Amino acid sequence: MDYLGVIFLFILLAVLFVSNYFFIKELNKNKIAHFKYKLLYFILSLATLISVICIYAYFQIYILEDLLQLEINDSSNRNRITTLIVVVTLSSITNLLLSKFYIKRISLKESTKKHEIELIGKE
Repeated sequence: MDYLGVIFLFILLAVLFVSNYFFIKELNKNKIAHFKYKLLYFILSLATLISVICIYAYFQIYILEDLLQLEINDSSNRNRITTLIVVVTLSSITNLLLSKFYIKRISLKESTKKHEIELIGKE
């Protein structure tokens, strides 16, 4: 791995941890602090990052190279930077939409719980 690969890895990890930071911040704002929600979102954001990378690789190999007959040189820095920009942008957008949906779902679930105390005894 060269210097550009290390920078790309750092950027992808930063996207992963920044999206999780904003998700945890939003959970704390709603006063919901369950560890299971944080862990599940981390796993989901990791899965979206991996799926975006796989979808982009599939798109590049099968659609751009096979169907459109484009010659793509993977060793050039221009193509690597373009790939990183596409993957980071798509991953950020999917993590943002996922966090909005998941926060809404968690808030709805937490608001429907009843916190009433049932009194047992004489009235």
